[in-house]
Amino acid sequence: MINALSYYCLGRLMQQFQSHILVNHAFGLRDMCDLAKGPAFIVLNAQPGQPIHVPDVGQETVPEEIRGSLRTNVKAIEAEAIKVQLRGSYDAIQLILQSLDQSYYPKSELARDATDLHGRLVSDLRYTTCFALWGKTEELYRAQTLFGELVATQFPSAATDIVEAGKCLAFDRATACVFHLMRVMEVGLRVLAGSLNDPRLDPKINPTWHNILKKGDEELQKPVAQRTPEWAAHDQFFSEAQAYLRAVQFAWRNPTMHVDIHYDPEKAGDVMQAVKAFMRHLASVLSE
Repeated sequence: MINALSYYCLGRLMQQFQSHILVNHAFGLRDMCDLAKGPAFIVLNAQPGQPIHVPDVGQETVPEEIRGSLRTNVKAIEAEAIKVQLRGSYDAIQLILQSLDQSYYPKSELARDATDLHGRLVSDLRYTTCFALWGKTEELYRAQTLFGELVATQFPSAATDIVEAGKCLAFDRATACVFHLMRVMEVGLRVLAGSLNDPRLDPKINPTWHNILKKGDEELQKPVAQRTPEWAAHDQFFSEAQAYLRAVQFAWRNPTMHVDIHYDPEKAGDVMQAVKAFMRHLASVLSE
């Protein structure tokens, strides 16, 4: 049992479940399996000439006072079995839960059903690929507001891709992480382009990095007094946004999507930090 269940770790790719719940409660099955075992020895007081009656171990029903805790344990196993689609185990779980609702459920039957469930769990897990996460990678996987609450509030349409970028990086799917970050950048670039009120940066279509960076360079080359009203009203903000955008471009190496580009986790981490800084800066003034 321990050998099989020890491979049941924190999560399956993009599907989280709790290993300690399944492992702890599955070990509790041992107690159920032992319910029908006879005692090592029995002391009987027998009268000479009278027949000896040996107790019929296991035929008494499961006491009501322990059925509640048994249901809790089995339901906990059920929840984790559903998450990772342990189909054979699920059927055995349903049988135990239904039997616990019956008035007569012999201990011997519970022991037999628990033994069957234990075997099915081991068998199901043998054909299930699992992944372990800990430390910083677990934090990446679990984070719901990886770029902070303000970015989540100001740019809600980017929230899912930010979460998915963190999950991908946690599993060392670096290129997939960058793909999600590109989608996050698209949200930020659209909002930034719309705020500059420049027909060359129509936010209804994908504003290119080149056009936005070109616009920023043009404004920064002008004297402050000659900059467009939109830029001049928030000169420091837009100037810093240009610098953050350049940082993202540097981390990306190339702002244009190419199918032959692949990222390792270190490079993807650099891109994530640059995109995070850019989006946090935008969120300080702009929103969708």
